[in-house]
Amino acid sequence: MAKKRKVAKKSAPKTVGKTCGSGCCSSSSCWFWTLVSEAGLYFFFYYLLYVLQVSVNLWLASAILLVLINVSFFACPYMRKHFM
Repeated sequence: MAKKRKVAKKSAPKTVGKTCGSGCCSSSSCWFWTLVSEAGLYFFFYYLLYVLQVSVNLWLASAILLVLINVSFFACPYMRKHFM
């Protein structure tokens, strides 16, 4: 009868330093890049509305779109299950 070889299970790689993989950041670097990302998304919406020549207050409409996209992202069951 042949002997069974024991195979060591590989564990998931551990994060090194103050990187956040779970989405809940406490470091100032993570918060900074989150704000940069949100500002970029805001100005993307502003530019998109400008290019489409929408006749509304662009600043307010961009803010509303930003809030709606963030709410829809966090309300999605798939996102809550797999990324939070």
